[in-house]
Amino acid sequence: MVIVDIDKENNPDAARTSDEGCLALSDKAPGSRECSQCACLREQLINVTEDAREFERKFSEIRNEGERLYQSYEIKCSKLKDAIESNISLSDENQRLYDQNQSLAERLAMAQQKLANVACNAAQPVNYSADFDRVNRLCEQQAKMIDELRAQLSEERLEAQQKIIGLNALVEESKKPPFELKLEVVVPNRISAAEARAAELYTVADSEILQGMSSQELREQIDQICISNQLLRDEARELNAKVIELEQKIAKKETTIEGLQANVQRTSDFEARASAHENELHAVQGDLNSALKACSELQREREDLISRIDRLSHQIDSERRTFQAEAETSVATISDLERQVTEAKAEISRIRGAEVQLGTIREEEQKLRAQLVQQEAAYKNAQADLRRVYAKHKKDLADLEATYRQGDYIQRYERLALRSRHVDTLAKAVNVAVPRVKRLIEMNHEIANALCQNKQQLSSEWQMLEQQRAEAEKRVDDLESELQDATRQRHDLCRQLDTLKSRMASLEQDIEWERQQKQELVLEKERAIAEIKYVQIQTIVRATVSEAVHKSQTSSIVSSLRKDIEQQKKEFEAQTSALADREWELCKARTAVEEEAAANSLRQSQLESELARLQDLEIKAASGQSELRRLRREKEELTEFIEQERQISCQRIVDLEYSNRMLTDELTAAQATIHSLQTSMDSREPDKELQIALETIAALEQQIQADAATAEERLEMSTQDAAGFRQQVQELAVLLQSRDATIIALREEIARLNDRSANDARSFAEQLESARAQTATAAERTAAFESKIAKLRQKVKDISDEKTDLEARNNELTAELEDAEAHAQRQLDISKDTIACLKVERDDLQRRLEDLSSRAASLEGRCEATETRHAMLMESHKLVDGQRQHLQSRVEELERQLRSDVDAYKQKMAELERVNESIVEQLRAAGSSSAPPDLSEGSPLHEELARLRETLETERAEAAAKQQSMRRSLHDYKSRGDKKLAAYADKVKQKSETIKFIVDTIKSTLPSDHVLHEMASQVSSEIGRQ
Repeated sequence: MVIVDIDKENNPDAARTSDEGCLALSDKAPGSRECSQCACLREQLINVTEDAREFERKFSEIRNEGERLYQSYEIKCSKLKDAIESNISLSDENQRLYDQNQSLAERLAMAQQKLANVACNAAQPVNYSADFDRVNRLCEQQAKMIDELRAQLSEERLEAQQKIIGLNALVEESKKPPFELKLEVVVPNRISAAEARAAELYTVADSEILQGMSSQELREQIDQICISNQLLRDEARELNAKVIELEQKIAKKETTIEGLQANVQRTSDFEARASAHENELHAVQGDLNSALKACSELQREREDLISRIDRLSHQIDSERRTFQAEAETSVATISDLERQVTEAKAEISRIRGAEVQLGTIREEEQKLRAQLVQQEAAYKNAQADLRRVYAKHKKDLADLEATYRQGDYIQRYERLALRSRHVDTLAKAVNVAVPRVKRLIEMNHEIANALCQNKQQLSSEWQMLEQQRAEAEKRVDDLESELQDATRQRHDLCRQLDTLKSRMASLEQDIEWERQQKQELVLEKERAIAEIKYVQIQTIVRATVSEAVHKSQTSSIVSSLRKDIEQQKKEFEAQTSALADREWELCKARTAVEEEAAANSLRQSQLESELARLQDLEIKAASGQSELRRLRREKEELTEFIEQERQISCQRIVDLEYSNRMLTDELTAAQATIHSLQTSMDSREPDKELQIALETIAALEQQIQADAATAEERLEMSTQDAAGFRQQVQELAVLLQSRDATIIALREEIARLNDRSANDARSFAEQLESARAQTATAAERTAAFESKIAKLRQKVKDISDEKTDLEARNNELTAELEDAEAHAQRQLDISKDTIACLKVERDDLQRRLEDLSSRAASLEGRCEATETRHAMLMESHKLVDGQRQHLQSRVEELERQLRSDVDAYKQKMAELERVNESIVEQLRAAGSSSAPPDLSEGSPLHEELARLRETLETERAEAAAKQQSMRRSLHDYKSRGDKKLAAYADKVKQKSETIKFIVDTIKSTLPSDHVLHEMASQVSSEIGRQ
């Protein structure tokens, strides 16, 4: 017995045996051929549909994978583009730095030229004073310029380092591969960062991508890698050329330094003469030290000034107390106004309570009126009942009179007696109810009178309350006007605070002017001392020269000059002591003003902190309101989401019920067909064909039962989902309740914040009052201080006039002694100063030149490194673009191929459906006719079945051949990829060796450049790590 296997895709041999078994059975038993052919065709159709579904699923998976890869490549490309843009900006920055370095080199050359000119001028013996001044000015300018350039270079170096760090981070991020590597590539230990990036970009990533690539594409990738290696070699050559240029520049700078040293050496023969002159200067310095000890006379004036400042401070304290008293009175008035506001609010609340009582009285009046209406309706109903009883009694009497002549008189009489008794009882009840109704009517009249009286009383009270309310509103308006006045006063205080700030700024300007005046006085003092020193030196030199030439003639002149000089020195010392005392007074006054300014600034900072705290409270209130609005929006969104989910769940339940009904209908239909087939088969003889058919039917029943079980499971799952969704809805409801609680809490917090802001506003008003008092006192103190400063300025002016007179007298005295040995003395001074300055400038210039050369070399090295990295990033970006385009074309090709395969399968399915329909029609025609279908050789049905078998066999053979060819191509692709990867590894090894050689050459050519050494060590460590 042959068993039919339904899964023909997994077992094609079993499917063939099942087909052959079906044909054999059809040849043996013509009666069961119909069922067997239907089963075989059904199985074929099921297999074809399953193949089509599986193919569509694989197609969707491949398409999704291709889209994912394309998206990942798009992300990496965007990152690489950002890195390239940042690299371009960095290259622009490096170009700017290079231009600045060029300009710095030009300035340095100009400075060196000027220094050489100065040295040449120093060798000349004529006009040393002007040359010395000019050289000093030039040296100071050059020193300032070099300091500025040094600071600018340090800032630019920091910026460049930060940008290089950011670019390195971007490059490291872009180095990450878009997918995991599945193949291991053996590479040497020394690989540069660019080569590692190239290796990561061109390593074959996954088996699926490997299957999708052809040999031509792999060859194109290897060609691109060769091109990138050639570009790296070109960059290494350019690096060597730049290193050679850098060495040439360093040699040029060394030659310039040697020339400067030669120029400085020329001025070394003035040192002996300068040492003798220094000894004379030390002697003069001793005289000046004795002259600077007479500064004690100004202490008295300083003490007087201190006493005057104390008196002024006492006056300021008294005025401050008065202003504090005024501030306390203003605070008391504000508290009275607040108390009146609270009383008015209490009055308003009482009026509102009276209005509430009036409303309750009106409600009671309405209730009483409703009761009165009900009682009147009951009275009318009682009257209507009495009228009905009377009419009924009258009718009964008429009936008795009509029925008196008949035979059943006694029974009717008894009934009439009963009715009469009933009427009597009703009459008694009415007689009892009439006084009660009357009493109710009287009570209603009394209640109506009471209500009218209450209404009149309430109207009078209402009018009185309206008057009180109008008075309260008037008082509230008055209080609001007073509050507005307080706010205006607050604004006035703010304006006064601004004026105080401006006045403080003016005071600070005055203090700064005093400081400048003091500095000018100190400078004038130093200048006077220097002039005295110069006069003394001149007098000493001239005295010695005149003694050597004309001893007898110059002794009297020198003595008189010395007496005059000593007298002038004493006068000048007295003036300097007075000036020092006045300066001490100015310092003390300035300290007092500074302390006052510090106190004012402290008060101002306190006020500003209070304002900031109020602003923070307002911001918190605004944020709470925004949070409340956000929570409301979230609540609305949650309700909408719950409604949508409920609709979706209802729709899902309806769909599942409909699918369940459809499945049950199909199950019943299949059971009916099976029952009919069983009944039809029971009438025939049992044989092997019948058993096979029964087994197939049993298998179909099991499958149908399994489908029904799965449908029931789906229905249960849907019910479970609905229960879970209901639970989620309940949780969302709980969440909404918690959100409502949080909203209520936020509202309470907002109310607390508002109360706190009101309290802070009150405290701020009090502080403003105190600040106003303090500003008034500060204004008076500033006025007194301004008058004091005016007096001091007048004194300074008098001192300056006296100083000018002294200078004129000194000039007159010095004019008499300028003719003797002036030229020699100037030569000595100039030569000494020029030698010292030139030595210092030489050392400083040498140090700065070495520093600038090292920095220029490091900057050039970094520029070259950034340029190489930029080129590497550009190449990697180009290669990634090519790979992305290749993958995109490959995905499109796969999509086209899969679409064509799907169309072919759909056409085959359509053909099989048409064949199935034709076979079903033939079977129906055969079933309608009594004769069985002809399945013998040569019949059209037999030919059709043979054709279907041939198509199935050809499709299976094509699928097996296609699978075998794909496996062979995959194996060949892997072998070719391994060979090319080995070749690429050899190339990478060679490239790493070349990079190592470049690093060694840099270290050997520039042994003193620590920056390049550090970069080379980083490169070597990175190569070793990789």
